[in-house]
Amino acid sequence: LTSPKFRMPDASAKAQVCPPWTDPRNNEGWVTIPADHASLFESDLVDKIAKSFEQNPWVRRVTAVERVYPSQVRVKFEMREARIAVRKGASVVLVDRDGVRLPGLYQQIPASVMELCVVASQPPASGRRWDTLEIQTGLEMAALVEGEQLLQRFGVRAVDLSNLNGRR
Repeated sequence: LTSPKFRMPDASAKAQVCPPWTDPRNNEGWVTIPADHASLFESDLVDKIAKSFEQNPWVRRVTAVERVYPSQVRVKFEMREARIAVRKGASVVLVDRDGVRLPGLYQQIPASVMELCVVASQPPASGRRWDTLEIQTGLEMAALVEGEQLLQRFGVRAVDLSNLNGRR
């Protein structure tokens, strides 16, 4: 069990978890895998690696962590995907289907993402839930458009929230 062939690398390893269209230089697109393990046989190895991935804002949930002998670990996870976009100044903030703000600021809105216009609330830090009526309403509208063929044929890509709850 202490054979060198079962040893984990001494240096910490990194795994890129952000989508290919994001800026890979953004540190939030990477997971650092703990390097404080001597062997694949250590009892807490799987839990520590799972927690490292779960702390990343791009990772929605970890579905499996497997030891691959002699010296690898395979991690399976579900990524967060942009569902709605909110323009803040010259930048765009992306939010997933759970209302979680995704890392980064963008110049363009991805083609498959619904834009929310006139959102008054400020975005939280990445990886945090943006829990406002505006975002909840936008997510409901995005789901409605996605499920209704008529709205898809009309090409609905944006929702104006300026009068949400009679604000105007």
